[in-house]
Amino acid sequence: MKTNPLIAVTGLTLSLLLAGCLGNLPATPQNVAAAGGAISTADADRCVHEYIQRHFKDPYSVQDLVIGQPIVGRIGAQPEMVVPFICNARNSFGAYIGARRYNVCVRNGSVDWQRQETVETIEQIRDNIGNY
Repeated sequence: MKTNPLIAVTGLTLSLLLAGCLGNLPATPQNVAAAGGAISTADADRCVHEYIQRHFKDPYSVQDLVIGQPIVGRIGAQPEMVVPFICNARNSFGAYIGARRYNVCVRNGSVDWQRQETVETIEQIRDNIGNY
């Protein structure tokens, strides 16, 4: 299959631009405070389960759930507490999709749904760049 050079260059440029939109910041007190404050492990677990219940086609099929430590992330220029997690769940066809990584934005102990949409859009664009 031939790849159009223009699409390849556009995809590469877009991926480099998006690399600056999401990233990790050092966990300095200033960055943690700007991100809405540190969150407890219990809050992180609760936010991940809330995200799964709201966004997964079959939230009861989740297997192999591993919740990471909350980190200070950067979405655009704004710091945000991000909880990474990995799990395997069924899709809308009823098939398990394999372990995938997700990120949940947390502010003041709850899911920051507004920022979450930005993260999901950026991650979808990154994933789709490889399909061209």
